[in-house]
Amino acid sequence: MANTYAWDNEIASTTKDIFLMTTKKLADNVTKYSPFANIFLGGKTGDGKLVARRKPKRQIGGKQLLVPLRYGHSATVQTVGEGETVQPVKIKGIGHATFNWKYAIGHTVITWQDKQQNSGAAQVVSMVNDLMDDLKTAFVEKIDTMLVSDGTGNGGKDMLGLAAFIERDPTSSTLGGISKANNTWWRNWYWNAIPGASSFNSAFATSNQGLKDMLYMWLACGYKSKGAGSSFEKPDFCACSLNNYAAYEIIARDLKRYNEIAGEANLGFDTLKFKNTKLFYVPALDDGPNGSNVSKQMWFNTKHLYMIIDPNYYFKGIPWENLGKNQPMDDVAYTTLVGQMVCDNLSRLGYLEWTSDTN
Repeated sequence: MANTYAWDNEIASTTKDIFLMTTKKLADNVTKYSPFANIFLGGKTGDGKLVARRKPKRQIGGKQLLVPLRYGHSATVQTVGEGETVQPVKIKGIGHATFNWKYAIGHTVITWQDKQQNSGAAQVVSMVNDLMDDLKTAFVEKIDTMLVSDGTGNGGKDMLGLAAFIERDPTSSTLGGISKANNTWWRNWYWNAIPGASSFNSAFATSNQGLKDMLYMWLACGYKSKGAGSSFEKPDFCACSLNNYAAYEIIARDLKRYNEIAGEANLGFDTLKFKNTKLFYVPALDDGPNGSNVSKQMWFNTKHLYMIIDPNYYFKGIPWENLGKNQPMDDVAYTTLVGQMVCDNLSRLGYLEWTSDTN
């Protein structure tokens, strides 16, 4: 018996084509509106404010993700005298960290009521575009939530985020199968800049202490990577809670140059940087350890903190199919994202806080 609640073949084909075409653009649309997707997944950006240093790494399948650790230095470069023998040396790594794949899936549903109300081609196009826009928003919200958190969300099914790698207490947890308690080199930098001070704002407003604190962390992440012979690699991003982000812009206001447009006053900065490290505001950092009475910054280097994705499931669209006997008149389409955030050197990351602040 024919399904009287199905579209005709032409309209059904149209919905499939629109879905697949839009899914191909979904990655760019998500990275355009999600700061964390923009940084860690690459793609297009709507305003150019945040740009990933590189695309995510790719791995097809596998039970786990084995990430070679990047500590220490190579001794393969040496000075020699005339006619002196060079002894080749094979450099052995110090192992790898192990991470698990994480799986995200989004879906859109077309009910038989939708079919009845959108029976024309133009109506179908509009409806499917609206559904895909909703899906984009859902992916943006989920990615931004996961990639700032510690991976324990949804019973540990969420991807790891900044809070898993940049900890307020980096001395006791286990990450990537490696104990931080037993391996001091496998820790991010942590610094409580002004414990007991009367005001975070005073550190910026009445002195240069706030900038000094940021400089110390910038140098620690850049120069003091744990391991002999570490070279300089500056952090490229700094995620900020509200008060320190706002305070930084205020002290930078004297540097503002104005382009005069008649009848318009447009103050403030679109982009904030500290020694070319890009600062961006993350509302989720207004909460967390010590609640709202702490101002936080998370410094990181995307050469060492990055995403690995499976390209076969990277915003992969699975077109409309019937929901089955329980909902035989409704159809569903899926979009998948398989990946994980990983790190090969935690000492390139840093957590800076001012505990007397109030956001």
